[in-house]
Amino acid sequence: MARSYLRPLLAILLLYVGLAAVCIETATPWNDEAWYTAPSYSLITEGNTGTPFLETSGHFWKGIHERTYWVAPLYIFVQAPWYGLLGFSLTTARIFAAGWGLTALLCWGAIVFRLTSDPTMSLLTMALVACDYQFVSQTSLARMDAMAVALTALALLLYLTFRESRLGWAIVLSQAAVVGAGITHPTMGVPAFCLVLFLTLYLDFRRIRFMHVLIAAVPYVCGAAFWWWYISPAPDLF
Repeated sequence: MARSYLRPLLAILLLYVGLAAVCIETATPWNDEAWYTAPSYSLITEGNTGTPFLETSGHFWKGIHERTYWVAPLYIFVQAPWYGLLGFSLTTARIFAAGWGLTALLCWGAIVFRLTSDPTMSLLTMALVACDYQFVSQTSLARMDAMAVALTALALLLYLTFRESRLGWAIVLSQAAVVGAGITHPTMGVPAFCLVLFLTLYLDFRRIRFMHVLIAAVPYVCGAAFWWWYISPAPDLF
């Protein structure tokens, strides 16, 4: 991108950061934010992924004080080092989410540029996303949504970046990001899979070989193995 576009790019990024900072400081705390940050806090303080403040009597979440199995696990393990570095608080948890929101914003700008080769269109897309109420407000909450959305956008960008020169890498890297989105939030994993599959078939259907199908499966095997590793200490509680 030419140097003349760097200033508007910086302005758009600052716009998102500023709006996200307002949401981080003013949004009313939500019970979801406690539920989805507690396992990471338990991991760095107790060595387990429990959610300690939920009542288990008469509910389906037996053992949740030691193992949190009702959410996908990747977010828990990625979030924990962040708390170890900056400390645990609602603010740091929301900043973590906003960082993923910023990643998604940059990815979408790059996606549009890859598809159109038009920096003005790319910047316009980013500007619209950066001031969209739903995007800013939801990526400023201490939930896994922002991370899942960012990984989905990254999957599309990785495919578009590598497809022409290294189709195999484009497939395996984009599918790895899809799997990452799915084991962050399964509700995002399904549309992520559909989006990347459509993009792959639309752009490169004639280039796809059986070998590409095989390598596309590798991230799913790894993702399933990771999830099973997480479940295996107490499968009866899952």
